[in-house]
Amino acid sequence: MIRIDRVPIEKIKKNPSLYPDNFDRGGWERLARSISQVSILEMVILLELDEGYLQLSGEKRIKANIKTGKDEIPAIVVGDAELTPDKIEIIKNLQPDEIDPLERAIILNSYIEEEGLTKRDASKKLGIARTTITLWLIILEYEEKYQQAIIDNFNNKEGAKLTLSHLDLAKSLDSTVDHKTATKFLDAIMKYQLTRKESIDMKKLIQKYPNLDIEEVSEMIINRKHLEDELAKSGDLGEEFKEIMESFDTINEKIEVIKEAQTEVNTEMEQKLLKEILFTEQKLQQIAVETFGKTLNEVKERLL
Repeated sequence: MIRIDRVPIEKIKKNPSLYPDNFDRGGWERLARSISQVSILEMVILLELDEGYLQLSGEKRIKANIKTGKDEIPAIVVGDAELTPDKIEIIKNLQPDEIDPLERAIILNSYIEEEGLTKRDASKKLGIARTTITLWLIILEYEEKYQQAIIDNFNNKEGAKLTLSHLDLAKSLDSTVDHKTATKFLDAIMKYQLTRKESIDMKKLIQKYPNLDIEEVSEMIINRKHLEDELAKSGDLGEEFKEIMESFDTINEKIEVIKEAQTEVNTEMEQKLLKEILFTEQKLQQIAVETFGKTLNEVKERLL
């Protein structure tokens, strides 16, 4: 039977034919620094003997643990029955140097199902936070194109920005809105290469107003970020202009305060507020034309 256990390092017998002593010291140092976070990919493979264990894999990991002063090491322990070539190959696949998020999820999910574990049980056995296990497995819940986008990002493919964190945000839309909205959300993230912060902003808007057009929301967020960056580069406007622009920043805050103070915004109040917003837009349109000889649409086409 295969099990995952913490094994006293002193009971591990080395198998010289598998792992020679000479390896890069710099790599050793880096591994020693990273050993503090245990994961399934850092475990060694050991064969259980009558007395102690025989090392099958993980020489560097054992040495790194010794260097950091640890007495025990998390290990995948196998018995004679598991020592067929096929089974050893499967076990070794748990911990290659590079494994993409989909492969990791498949391996981890297979282990959980074969052992009949809950995520909480797996968390305790593997020494991995339950939230991390949930995040690792989330890729299995989404369509192939999103899985491939995650793998492309893992492989540093140009233009690939989708992460497991993005899938986690989509999952919350799955549960609070619906799956179709969640996939549109992911499509927008991929199309506009939204950051996690931008994605969080969009998710909040969609959860609050599920009928919003996700494409339009995405463009709004991207345009706002672009203008913020441009304004930051352009320097100070001067106190008078700065005061005028800051007055617009407070509009949304004040509306939110009003809405929170009431149990709900009724239809009549909503219509009044929307009319005020449209009226403000028309005033801004007039200011742009009278001051600069350009409409807001012309400005958008030139600057965005």
